[in-house]
Amino acid sequence: MIRRPPRSTLFPYTTLFRSGTKKDMKELGDFARKMGETTIFSASQSADAMYFLASAGFSANQVIGSLQATLQLAAATQFDLAETTRIVVSSLNAYQLKATDAIKVSNVFSAIISSSQATMSRLGESLKYVAPIASQLGISIEQTSAALGELFNSGLQASQAGTSLRQGLIRLQAPTKAATEAIKKLGIHYDDINPQMHSLVEIMDAFNKAGAGKIGRAHV
Repeated sequence: MIRRPPRSTLFPYTTLFRSGTKKDMKELGDFARKMGETTIFSASQSADAMYFLASAGFSANQVIGSLQATLQLAAATQFDLAETTRIVVSSLNAYQLKATDAIKVSNVFSAIISSSQATMSRLGESLKYVAPIASQLGISIEQTSAALGELFNSGLQASQAGTSLRQGLIRLQAPTKAATEAIKKLGIHYDDINPQMHSLVEIMDAFNKAGAGKIGRAHV
């Protein structure tokens, strides 16, 4: 079990890098100091973010590369750096992505936040509910985040958006008789909302055009 050391030291998490060399440890410490000097975050805050990356199994080089992306994301969204990093790492795990994908995930989140009512806090909360089933169905984090952005824009709160999207995906994966009849009444063909054939945003648009409105979109 990994125990998090006190916050008082600059870079207290070196024991997490069991395969790291002394050179790696020095580079990580130097990088934390550099981030403290060149960004809005302190060296201690950078070290806290490194903790989440290291505990996820990132190598020293991967930590440095990924931290730059999460630093930019946290700064752009004015959100806590450690929590931003935790959300990115959790998303990587949920979608079974590589450490090198941290930059991509950070860019996806930044794009959704800048173009919708999404925030890091909302995305983190919603993805807890929907990411596992979305990943299981092969739905990318890009699609999932875009769909959540639409739901946030429609007025749903984070937990509502996450659970509604999760329930909708479960129903679409194996629609009940009642759900099938409801879809037919809307004049929608299942092929038009099949998650294996269409993105989540396209599916929600299909419901919207059929007159299902916000509630219909939220429940897919």
